Amino acid sequence: MSGKRIGVLLCALLTFCSALAAEPIRVGQFAGATSVRACLESPEFRFADIVWDKNSTNWSYGQWSELLNHYQVVVFPGGSGGEMFSRLGHEGQRAVKDYVNKGGGYLGICAGAWLATRRYLGIANIEGIAPWYVGAGGLEVAMGEEATNVFASALYQAPARRTIEMHNGPMWSFQPPDRARPAFHVLASYTGRGGTNKTGGEFFKGKPAIVTDAYGQGRVILFSPHPELVSTNGNGNMIPEAVHWLVNTPSDPGTRMSGKKPRDNPGKAGGRPASPGSEAAECTANSCVVAHEGGLPIIISAPHGGGLAFVGADVRKGGGGVRQFAVARDVNTDALALELSAALRRETGKAPFLVVAKVSRKYVDLNRPENDAFESQNLRGAYEAYHAALEKYCREVSQKWGGGLLLDLHGQGVRSDSIFRGTRNGATTALLLKKYGDQALTAPQGLQGLLEAKGFKIIPSCASGKKESWFDGGYIVGKYGMEGSYGVDAIQLEFGGVYTANRKLPETATALAQVLSNYVAAHFPPQGQ
Repeated sequence: MSGKRIGVLLCALLTFCSALAAEPIRVGQFAGATSVRACLESPEFRFADIVWDKNSTNWSYGQWSELLNHYQVVVFPGGSGGEMFSRLGHEGQRAVKDYVNKGGGYLGICAGAWLATRRYLGIANIEGIAPWYVGAGGLEVAMGEEATNVFASALYQAPARRTIEMHNGPMWSFQPPDRARPAFHVLASYTGRGGTNKTGGEFFKGKPAIVTDAYGQGRVILFSPHPELVSTNGNGNMIPEAVHWLVNTPSDPGTRMSGKKPRDNPGKAGGRPASPGSEAAECTANSCVVAHEGGLPIIISAPHGGGLAFVGADVRKGGGGVRQFAVARDVNTDALALELSAALRRETGKAPFLVVAKVSRKYVDLNRPENDAFESQNLRGAYEAYHAALEKYCREVSQKWGGGLLLDLHGQGVRSDSIFRGTRNGATTALLLKKYGDQALTAPQGLQGLLEAKGFKIIPSCASGKKESWFDGGYIVGKYGMEGSYGVDAIQLEFGGVYTANRKLPETATALAQVLSNYVAAHFPPQGQ
């Protein structure tokens, strides 16, 4: 089969990347002691400062509503929650509550978080507790399992820990006052490490630091500390991710917007992908794999990005006839999978199916046949969980859309500026080729052609007509993409470090998502349509 027939799948990943720029998210920030402006200096956002008018306390409800309706998200930053409440006046308070109730997003930081509590506006199901002035200083927070509902970056997901600056932010009760409002969730809690100039770290231990809630059709996210401050150890990216969550996540009860946890995987494992460099060092058979159901005909797999040790097993040593033995980590491919999932949700309002390893490849190689994958029988459950999820999702996608696309993400050190394509020279994309011919893969409007048009360097290129030689597709794409037995097409993408560097991950994921969203819409319509 000609290598020229293999690239359109990769090409369609980028058709609308340059042609369609999403409308910027309109964000309005009321003036305060701090600002999130620097965190939102991107074409994705249209940011505006809202200066308090000296007569605003006397504004009518209509005036307040007209102002608020210019924005998709309003930000109430640091300052004084009580002063903000007074400046709004009765009609402004009512207008803000109605704005959120009808679907607006509310981002509150420190004083702005106080403003949202039951003490003032009451749009968040949380109560402040004394003392009211806890001082200033760096406090460590532990990201919880719920953080994946909001933050795409693995840096802000369990089991990551971040140090964030506190400046007399609110202290909240451990439990929400109204148990009848189930949308309230704690994303991060203080660990007790660090402290302020007034209060030792132990006082904060276990108390909520970042929370979300729903109010009518709108959503609320509140930060007790200040992630936007330059002094707060690089947590500013929490702000754009929070804004995207407030605006782009559907309000259907089964989605991330509702604040519910994603469904557990169909195998024996659960949890979330580990963040690069996180302090947690171990996992067990019940926490080695993350698998999420999706609403798109796309399955994302990242088997080699995990970095956690496995409790109860030694690292693999090879030998005994094990083929293609390797233990190196494909750095940041777990984070890329998460970023891509979040970017697809922003593009389409729906998430892909997702299967990501947390456990290190030193213990189990999930891209190998079972006999070559692990040496300790304690790892069998993790291996089976990963592949049970892939098998289930492939069959589900095939049944619902009549086909689908499995992308198996890897990293390589051969060429940092390139992505190697692996399809067993077209064998794992046979269904698409049979249905659409060259237009499905290596033609200008195919997946790879579209990627190359966007500036991605793919090897072998569409123009070269060469066969795959360096990385032609491993066990996963072979098992799930060969001979149509699972009803999907599969492509292995081996990313060079240029694409997976921390600062480039959002750009890489966004470009891929823009192309994928249009490609799958054209090639995998739901059955019956």
